[in-house]
Amino acid sequence: MQKLEKKVSAVLVAAGSSTRMGFDKLSFDLGGETVVQRSIRAFAECPLVSEIVLVAGKNRAFLEQQAAACTKPVQVVQGGATRAESAKNGVLAAHGDLVAVHDAARPFVSQAVITAALEAAAACGAAAPAVPVKDTVKRAVRGDGKTVPEHCMVADTPDRSTLYAVQTPSALTVPPIWRRWQSWMKKKPGWSPMTAACLS
Repeated sequence: MQKLEKKVSAVLVAAGSSTRMGFDKLSFDLGGETVVQRSIRAFAECPLVSEIVLVAGKNRAFLEQQAAACTKPVQVVQGGATRAESAKNGVLAAHGDLVAVHDAARPFVSQAVITAALEAAAACGAAAPAVPVKDTVKRAVRGDGKTVPEHCMVADTPDRSTLYAVQTPSALTVPPIWRRWQSWMKKKPGWSPMTAACLS
């Protein structure tokens, strides 16, 4: 692990409603600690991270209680109406020159992945972990992201060897990448820093 000259903040986005799962993922018991506690601990144990920012929805009191035992400085900020706005609020509240934005509902992120993302972002400006796509992906007409449109016809099949599924944490340097992200947001309001960190 190399020593970074930049101060690092970890932004854990925990403002979701867990509607897809049907229950509150963040409070799920993993055998002595909740999902969000495990996520907090993952970043608290990283020597490169100086502070943790938790982005809350209607669960602010719960997150404050969950973070009480954290050994590093923690602040809880309010999220926005969308995931992109919530991530933005977290980045704006962070004091670090380098920010790692992570989905708090993904508690098993390893120290190796956190460190690699931060070191790569320090060197390149932005970085995110990714894994090769194993599924066959088809390109077709635009849908709503929930169901396949009627009479949907395949346009082409992208080369799977060129596709990667991006994970979190996404790390970005502030302010250079942040200024670029703000420019992108004017064109694509749904994009978050997690998305921006993966773009050049």
